[in-house]
Amino acid sequence: MSQADYTRQTAALDAAIDAEFAAFQARGGDLQAAAAAMHPASAIPSAAPSVRRMFEPLAGELAAPHPLAQFVEIDTKPRAPKWIIPSFIGEGLAAIAGSHGVGKTTALLPLAMVAAGLHGQGDPLAPTRWRHVVYVTEDIDQAQRILAGIVKYGGLGLSIEAVRERLHLVEARRLEPATVVEVAPTYRAKFTRRVDGVEVLPLVVFDTKSAVFDQPDENSNSDASAIVSLLKQRFESLPAWVVGHLAKTNVGRIDANSLSMRGGGAFECDANQVLFLVKEGDGRFLVRGKTRFESPWPELQVTGHCADTVAVNQFGESERITLRWSTSAPPAQNRKEAQKEAQEAERQAEAAALRTEIRDAIQSAWQIGHPLNREAAKAKVKHKTQGVTDAIQNLLSERWLHEVHIPAKERTNPKRASFLVNLTTEEHEAVMRGEELPPAKLAIPQSWRKPSAPSVPANDTQASQGTAIVQSDKADSVHSQSVHSLRETPCGTDGRGLETPRHPTISEESGTNGNGREWTGTDGTDGTDGAPTRTMADEPDDAAPGAVAGAPEPGYAQSDDFEAF
Repeated sequence: MSQADYTRQTAALDAAIDAEFAAFQARGGDLQAAAAAMHPASAIPSAAPSVRRMFEPLAGELAAPHPLAQFVEIDTKPRAPKWIIPSFIGEGLAAIAGSHGVGKTTALLPLAMVAAGLHGQGDPLAPTRWRHVVYVTEDIDQAQRILAGIVKYGGLGLSIEAVRERLHLVEARRLEPATVVEVAPTYRAKFTRRVDGVEVLPLVVFDTKSAVFDQPDENSNSDASAIVSLLKQRFESLPAWVVGHLAKTNVGRIDANSLSMRGGGAFECDANQVLFLVKEGDGRFLVRGKTRFESPWPELQVTGHCADTVAVNQFGESERITLRWSTSAPPAQNRKEAQKEAQEAERQAEAAALRTEIRDAIQSAWQIGHPLNREAAKAKVKHKTQGVTDAIQNLLSERWLHEVHIPAKERTNPKRASFLVNLTTEEHEAVMRGEELPPAKLAIPQSWRKPSAPSVPANDTQASQGTAIVQSDKADSVHSQSVHSLRETPCGTDGRGLETPRHPTISEESGTNGNGREWTGTDGTDGTDGAPTRTMADEPDDAAPGAVAGAPEPGYAQSDDFEAF
């Protein structure tokens, strides 16, 4: 038997006793003996047997049993939980904690209104029977602004009369816990409804715990346990929400199992239910902690709303203010799906940041005349190499980057065969339409181009007698080689127009290679063993591949006696 049931039965018995006393007195009975008969029969042996028999049943009822001797009949038919918010918050004591500034009042006051039947059509959290709500708040003005936003701008079709009938605001006062619970009989008598023969008790919200309950030591478990005990045993069985602060900040839904209300841990341990209001990204969630029933939802998604309006201050002056409130609803997706979606969004954000970093690096290098190829870009961007490689390939495929290839003969290094250029949005759109890139984007900068060989002007004599191109046997430089007759000049010249001394054995013709080294022949011989020689002018155009231009072919000797410049 609960305390409330015991109190009601006692009152009924008092009324029955009064009636029996009146009847007994009308029959001329002894009032003193009747008073003695109110005690157990064993304690009043002098009472008349008839009187004892009359009052023994009443005396047995008035002797309250020990609290732990009140046995409950076992029933195999399960009973559904008694709901405040169907399938999410049950009757009893619920501890609700949230971080500073997370918006506890803007979320919980509208949710309490749902319990009072003040909600929109088709709300999945709507109760089957509404109940009165007593909301004890430390900031009455904030609560009034929240209600004004919901009623005027919430689009729920609520009337201010209905709100005033069902929702009752009380300004918080910090009191001894034993004093706080003394208000319970008033709330019960004033706001209890009977619907279909069932009592619908009012919900009482304490927002916040520290604004209502005076605790000498907030971190004392014994003090917290005493408050919980008073609310569960001496609060007329009224359902209550106690709102507090989280011990940790910057937490999300996945941290719900490790969260706790600031102060003594008795609230989480002894409360019937624990919930946490957390912020995750741009959203807020009311997450279930400890519960004693199953729920189809692990959390409710809290959506914020606001509206600007004009208000009057204490001086009667008008000013613009913002009204803020929230609505709670089952999440559109479960936690696992939401976590997967959040991870995917994070991955996409990281990929987008990497793409931007790559494009910026390529654009900056190209602007200063030292563009990057793929390898240089991977070294420049400090990320995982495979990730950068994939991002560059994707940018090339999507035509945000273009790779300029350098002809082999113009490359300064075999590894520098191409470089990357970044396209602007306009250039990207033009390329996607099939248009060509601007020539400036395709130009090969000097830092990536092999310098061209300087041209050597020929003198008049060389121009009249012809020139040939030779390759030095010591270097890859290209020179102009003159062929001339000794009869016309006293000495030979090298490819640069400088004179070369005649060799003593030369009798007829002489020539020089690209380094100025002399090779000669006399009357068609090399001057040593009579082997025939050929001048460079006689070199055929179709020389064997790989043959050095201007040098004797096999079978023709080159003089071992020469001077190098």
